[in-house]
Amino acid sequence: MTYVSLGILKRSQGKFEEAETLSPKALNIYREALGPDDRNIGTIQSDLAGMYLYMERLRMRNGCSATPWSSMSVSAVIPMTS
Repeated sequence: MTYVSLGILKRSQGKFEEAETLSPKALNIYREALGPDDRNIGTIQSDLAGMYLYMERLRMRNGCSATPWSSMSVSAVIPMTS
């Protein structure tokens, strides 16, 4: 099983903090092996961004105003390009 598959499994189980650590690992492996322009990298970035959005919506629904991300920021995973 790959980090991507494990991340999807953890998200489906509602274990977002565990999933959040797996996707960046997969992303780094894909970047090193396939280069920064491979389509799989965009897919992983999109999945991770979707997970962050879903997590934020859950927090808002539960009345939480803060966004307590883990030590990793979204910009570290999905770098902004010009």
